[in-house]
Amino acid sequence: MLPNMNKISSIFLSHSSKDRFIIEPLARDLMQCGVKVWLDEAELELGDSLIERIGDAIAEIDYLGVVLTKNSVKSEWVKREVEIAINFEINQRKVKVLPLLFDSCKIPVFLSTKVYADFKKNYPIALKKLIKKLRAQPSKLWGQVFNLDISCSIL
Repeated sequence: MLPNMNKISSIFLSHSSKDRFIIEPLARDLMQCGVKVWLDEAELELGDSLIERIGDAIAEIDYLGVVLTKNSVKSEWVKREVEIAINFEINQRKVKVLPLLFDSCKIPVFLSTKVYADFKKNYPIALKKLIKKLRAQPSKLWGQVFNLDISCSIL
């Protein structure tokens, strides 16, 4: 049975609070394409336990997009969020962490073997690659590569 090629996944955007100016346009663009985006500043409420709510969110969402910038690679919160997601990735044996490069920075060792979307080099192409990944689709099926047409108003 073929998977649903139109299902859109959810993504938790892990980022430094200093990079809010990067996150807001990315979140808006993803939501315009129907992606469910989890942002801490939008989802957390007064009195929430940060660790509990963020841990629950990472467990529930399909992917964690780690926004790589000079600020985020120094952030302890981003490191914790990525560690949680990588543990899920290892236990579930499927990709959960998606590196999203927005700045010239040193990519952490534990992400260095992953293919990343290079938003720094070309935002529209990186966004299209990310949207394609977020669609429930196999990269190969019976030796045939699917070339999906990503269609939403911003692409």
